[in-house]
Amino acid sequence: MRKLLLILFLIPTISNSAGLTQELTLQLNRSIVKVHSANQAGNHGVGSGVVVAKDHVVTNCHVIANSTGIHATKYGTSYPPEKLIADWEHDICILTFKYLNLEPVTLGSSSDVDYGTNVIAKSYGGNATRPVTSIGKVRDIFDLKGKKSDSVVNMVFFRCQWRRFI
Repeated sequence: MRKLLLILFLIPTISNSAGLTQELTLQLNRSIVKVHSANQAGNHGVGSGVVVAKDHVVTNCHVIANSTGIHATKYGTSYPPEKLIADWEHDICILTFKYLNLEPVTLGSSSDVDYGTNVIAKSYGGNATRPVTSIGKVRDIFDLKGKKSDSVVNMVFFRCQWRRFI
């Protein structure tokens, strides 16, 4: 098992892997993007992000740390962000875009998430060609430290312990 940071896009009401349907998996895949970064040395990194609202993608800050260039891709289209909102302490970054035109996930309610809640995650872990599914349990809950004027920033995030769902 490994620990990864989790974003609220995860579905907190799944009691076991039987709740993970093909329809749900395909629906979530539409909102998962690859986040690409480049640094001054010319190195390229890839991580995952999730569309959480119109023109807003959440990713882990370590994916874009020390970057000189960032863009998200989906369906062969590249989207450069306009703005970054970061909570470096919790490793959560929100990228804002103009004309992202991707379907956001349906966010759950933070009141439904508690320590030990079963959740699923989708990501491009290991630079996979399509999103990979993992299941886990909530291990920590915290508020995003950042601007409080934007409702997207007022999300609650949590950490989970994961195992790959095969």
